[in-house]
Amino acid sequence: HRDVTGVQTCALPICKLLIALSPFAFVACSTELSEDFETKELHASYLVSATDDEEVRARAIFSEKNDSLADLFEPTYIDLVGDDRVEVIRGEERVELERESILGTVQYEADLEESEEVTYTFSLERGEEFESAPASTVELPSPFSFDGPEAGARFLRSAPIALRFSGAGDGALQIQVSGPCIETYQGSAELADGEATIAADALKERELDDEDEASGDGACDVTISLTREKVGDLDPSLGSGEILA
Repeated sequence: HRDVTGVQTCALPICKLLIALSPFAFVACSTELSEDFETKELHASYLVSATDDEEVRARAIFSEKNDSLADLFEPTYIDLVGDDRVEVIRGEERVELERESILGTVQYEADLEESEEVTYTFSLERGEEFESAPASTVELPSPFSFDGPEAGARFLRSAPIALRFSGAGDGALQIQVSGPCIETYQGSAELADGEATIAADALKERELDDEDEASGDGACDVTISLTREKVGDLDPSLGSGEILA
């Protein structure tokens, strides 16, 4: 997907800075070795993302195929071992993703410079004992720009906020507004429209405590993010998963 962001100042009553724990902080998870799983038993999560710093990141996470809702809350992550590896292919370029472990989640990542080539293929290569899955493909959405409001603009929660954006093609944009004094806001817009409005009072203030009331100045910075996303085609040799850009 593609992200563009802007930091604005939102004039609100002083609100408590809440530490929002990810729901995954309470998820019980474990890690197993890929040599113990057939390819059809694997769930693959592939993502290609581009930001306004002219870089593209490819990420892959493997887990045991989810057969029930309970599996979502107790995922078993898969660590690629032996001859197993995952690569991303873009035109003539082929890059092996490197292993990282973050809070118990094993994932694989590679950073590439942005290119005119927009088709990305994830290839899960396995040894002779297992079937490979070499053809999970997705196209990176075309670039777009966030035209307004400008960074540093001030606005009231009680007034509507006009967003402006431009870019080639069409498709949905996901809108997120976050900051220390508001509840995170989620919305959507169509790129072809060129504009969208966050309704008055759609940004909800957070509760405050005595310390915040005494030290605050009535405003906080918020970040407005626009994301454009496409869904790709997963290799049928995998048990389940998704590929997004």
